[in-house]
Amino acid sequence: MRFPLLWFLVVIIALGFSAEAWAHPGHPHPVEEVDEFDDEAFMSALVHPFTGLDHLVVMLAVGAASFLSRRLLGTCFLGAMSVGVASGFASPTWLLALSVAMAGSLLLLKDPGPAKTWQWVLVAVIGFWQGGGHGAQGSSLEAGMGLFVGTAAGIWLGAAVARLLQARSSIATSIAGASVVVAGLSVTVIRLFPG
Repeated sequence: MRFPLLWFLVVIIALGFSAEAWAHPGHPHPVEEVDEFDDEAFMSALVHPFTGLDHLVVMLAVGAASFLSRRLLGTCFLGAMSVGVASGFASPTWLLALSVAMAGSLLLLKDPGPAKTWQWVLVAVIGFWQGGGHGAQGSSLEAGMGLFVGTAAGIWLGAAVARLLQARSSIATSIAGASVVVAGLSVTVIRLFPG
């Protein structure tokens, strides 16, 4: 009983220390802060997905969906993210926000049993957009590897949280998914129509 509770606390703490993601071209960093895209440090890139709320929520949602479908949706996400990084496609901030809502829909519209085609496609699109948020930075192989490992850890954490939620309530993941969809759509509108 204590082990799942520990993971739940880890997620809550990580969410508490996450800020809005600025993992896209031109994001500001304080002078004293290490920027994994400037010094190309593996460890900075490893931690990066946990420091932006949109990255963190997407990783957790994809991990949860992967657990619920008993399929490797997380692997699909990682592959698509890698393609997005390599492509150099600069995902605009509103696409990153929309990807949060899309990730929430994976939990809200979950089907029992194996993942459906629409889920695979949605995860691939989300992964590509999230990867594109980093690809335009021209990060090094070391930074890319750190980002990959950090994202994989976040997906695994999302699967662990989904396991805990499912044990508590069969509708808990749907409620979490609905919350993520609303938050993602709200931020998308704000980013499309600032001020």
